[in-house]
Amino acid sequence: MNSSNWSEIDIRIYAVLASLLLSLFTILIPDTPNADAFDYIRTAEIVLEEGLEAAFAHYSWASYPVMIAATINLFGTDPLISALIINTLFYAVIVFSFLSIVKEIDDAKSLLVIATITILTYPQLNEFRYLIIRDIGFWAFSLFGLWQFILLGKSKELKYALGFCIAYLFAATLRAEALAYLIVIPISLLFDTRHSNEQRLRLFFQVIGIIFIAGLLLSLALFLIEINVFALMVEFISVYAPFISNLTEPDEAKSLALSQALFNEYAATYSSAYLTSFITAGLFAIIIASLINSVGGPFIFVLLFGFFKKTYKLPKPAAAPIIAFCLTNALIVFVFIFITRYLASRYLMPFSLMVAFMIPLIIHRALEHTANPTKALFTKIIIVIFFLYCAVDSYYSFGITKSYVNDTVTWIEENTSASSVLITNNHSIAYYSGRVEDYDKTVRKVTESQIREASVGTYIILEMYYEVGQLVESDNIASLLEIRANFPEGTQPRLTIYQRINPL
Repeated sequence: MNSSNWSEIDIRIYAVLASLLLSLFTILIPDTPNADAFDYIRTAEIVLEEGLEAAFAHYSWASYPVMIAATINLFGTDPLISALIINTLFYAVIVFSFLSIVKEIDDAKSLLVIATITILTYPQLNEFRYLIIRDIGFWAFSLFGLWQFILLGKSKELKYALGFCIAYLFAATLRAEALAYLIVIPISLLFDTRHSNEQRLRLFFQVIGIIFIAGLLLSLALFLIEINVFALMVEFISVYAPFISNLTEPDEAKSLALSQALFNEYAATYSSAYLTSFITAGLFAIIIASLINSVGGPFIFVLLFGFFKKTYKLPKPAAAPIIAFCLTNALIVFVFIFITRYLASRYLMPFSLMVAFMIPLIIHRALEHTANPTKALFTKIIIVIFFLYCAVDSYYSFGITKSYVNDTVTWIEENTSASSVLITNNHSIAYYSGRVEDYDKTVRKVTESQIREASVGTYIILEMYYEVGQLVESDNIASLLEIRANFPEGTQPRLTIYQRINPL
């Protein structure tokens, strides 16, 4: 194939191949699994051993573990490797969909090249490549569905409405929040000035009809394989019921304790009436801090540059569904943090991906509007440095290596018998040691009663959080434990192996 033929190939193909290659490293050189991974792996094992009904009874939103189980059956791979293979495909969909949306905004080849580099070196997105979480699939189907919706607004062809609907229903099997996007995004059709009012209304109701019919058919199909969607939704809502109860019926004693902790004991007497306002303001601050972290410092710098240079505007047809998408994510995040009082950065990743669309547009327009050769060269050097920084930040970890987990597992294999009882607060130790049956139920907090009630000779492997350190050094517990090993060795070990002994 000559060079001209290579240049004619859709750049999205190159981008997807590059993404697959990058993900290959996560498969060949896997990192220590995240805590959530073990819930999915255990559920996948139940799928293979006991079937779908048992899997959904164990873990209500089990579609991701079902995919893992299918991959295990198909390739005969280790469960964790199977999960990474699935995530590799999800990332390929994210990259393809991202570039497809950019292409609908502006199909300039130079812009698509910049967009390819942007998505492949987006630190906050690519840091999740090593994690086993269902969110990645949710992002992939959400972006793909958004692309289909933009095509629908452009062409009014109902096949794209079907693509949009199916993509978000698949996303909903991974995270129920996808249903909110499925309902809200079609409203943006009513603001599409390319079509008459009559055309907008007709298209809107056609999309709603397709959503209703597709949702009904999917629910029926799941019901036939004994998966009750309505029961799953009830269980999903019930998870948040205790949080909602605390909001509507606050405990006065807890409110007083919280007021004293926030305002000090004296000021609490006069400031407790403002506790709700104080907490609400604090939650907004958490959202803003999480959003900054989710978007990332380098991207925020480019966004500020685009804002001051006024090179940040999206075309109106694409802007409406993207704004609808962002508003939906913002509403979900606010409700979630207000109810639960915590927020992980991955919940803001859908919003951050929408923000990421601006990065290649700003950079491309900055290059186009730089006429001076010297200034143009300087701009290109800055852009190269920017993307090099992003690439390093995406794929090189500056944190402490977690080899201590492997070292601990090796010590257990070499120094304990197969019948030895083991207690741990670390998911990886529970899983890889093979000594903890319900490894997915491992909890961070080890209690005093667990240690006291453990039989003599039991190995207690603890990840040394502050509260764990306080527990094992307390007078009640210190005499019951003997240190066998520390990993890594030194004054501040991350994992310590204790053995339960008789006190003197």
